[in-house]
Amino acid sequence: MADMRRENCPNCVIISDEIGNGIVPVDAFDRTYRERTGRILVQPAGQAEEVERVIYGIGQKIK
Repeated sequence: MADMRRENCPNCVIISDEIGNGIVPVDAFDRTYRERTGRILVQPAGQAEEVERVIYGIGQKIK
């Protein structure tokens, strides 16, 4: 996996689909995938200068 620390890539933009909203999956694999993806994305969001969420083409500034 590439080293995505902020000091190594100060101008990077990370784009991810939202998979944490809605009904919790019944399947254990799907629940684990959803949980791990969310936890992985927390770190770069915490280090980012800006965080935005776009839903139906409407941007919402988180940070």
